[in-house]
Amino acid sequence: MQATFNNKKEPVFFSIPSLRSNPLELRSLDKFDKSSLIPHIRCKNYSQEQTIEKANLAKEMGFKKIFLVSGDTPYPHQNGLTSCQAIPYYHRLDLEVGSSLDIYAPCLRTEIEKALEKIKSGASYLVTQVVFFSNETEKRLLKIQHALQDTGVKIYPCLSLLGDFEKDRHLLKKICPSLPQEIFSGKQKIENNNKKAVDIFQRLFNSDTTYLFQVKTS
Repeated sequence: MQATFNNKKEPVFFSIPSLRSNPLELRSLDKFDKSSLIPHIRCKNYSQEQTIEKANLAKEMGFKKIFLVSGDTPYPHQNGLTSCQAIPYYHRLDLEVGSSLDIYAPCLRTEIEKALEKIKSGASYLVTQVVFFSNETEKRLLKIQHALQDTGVKIYPCLSLLGDFEKDRHLLKKICPSLPQEIFSGKQKIENNNKKAVDIFQRLFNSDTTYLFQVKTS
């Protein structure tokens, strides 16, 4: 599939997140084209030994990119690794490893420090939550750009394809607490919001034509 921005078609990478409670089984993705698939791996689900096995399997199956999620901070119930602990096991196999960047974090300075730790551990790209624009969002992106501009890491916007915002109000509010009401009301079209996200990320973060879209699976 392709999306049209700036009157030209851009290649799009679609990821397959594990939205259920069960961890993602990589072998279930064997039938897909690995060049355009980026598995979401919840690193907190895996111990050090299991992480090594998962990384080796991803390499063996021919994946080029991996996206590690849900492991920024050790939680009381978390027996697995954090993102920073898991990243090197994938990176050393020459897999391109990405992790999350919360542009809506309550303390942006702390989130930037986490991002720098991930980059030091071997992350080569970071992906934001779904980007919905407001004045506050733009201010935060400028602060992130200033803090990370010398790292050389790629930062990609997560763009929404969701159409039924009323149905997904709870989900979106949880992920994006500063979501502009214009999006919910329909006054601001999601396609225009996505185009603006692409434009500003190209300008601020030198993003290339690889974009990650948030998708919902049944």
